[in-house]
Amino acid sequence: MGLKFTNYFDDSMYESPDVKIIACLGCSSHLCLSDLVICDGFTGASGPALLVDKLINIEADSPLQRTSMKTGHYQIYKVRCHQCKAPLGWYYKKAYSSSQSYKEGKFVVEEAYVKFVSNHPSTNDLLQQAMRNKIRRRYS
Repeated sequence: MGLKFTNYFDDSMYESPDVKIIACLGCSSHLCLSDLVICDGFTGASGPALLVDKLINIEADSPLQRTSMKTGHYQIYKVRCHQCKAPLGWYYKKAYSSSQSYKEGKFVVEEAYVKFVSNHPSTNDLLQQAMRNKIRRRYS
């Protein structure tokens, strides 16, 4: 059994050097861009957590769970990294309180399970640099 196919963010999606990639702590699979963080004031079982709009490279545990939290009752799916199976947080399927409905369809990622990776030069810049180096290289 080999590695699963993993998606990565294309550099054209984040030109700003201020945007960081949120990646799995265990295997470095890309999960989210820092500009998709809606709120950093959430708390998970392991401590501080982030409410984010979208995640990639995850899988949801089934079945759907009904859970009680400090802010109300919810239906959630636990989510984990699809590559290394590390727990990441949860997905809000349904909020039973109308004041909490803004969470529906959003993810909570616990900071203990992720790392922030700096924005690197774009792939196009790296290809151009490689071509310049190839021209300068001498063959014997």
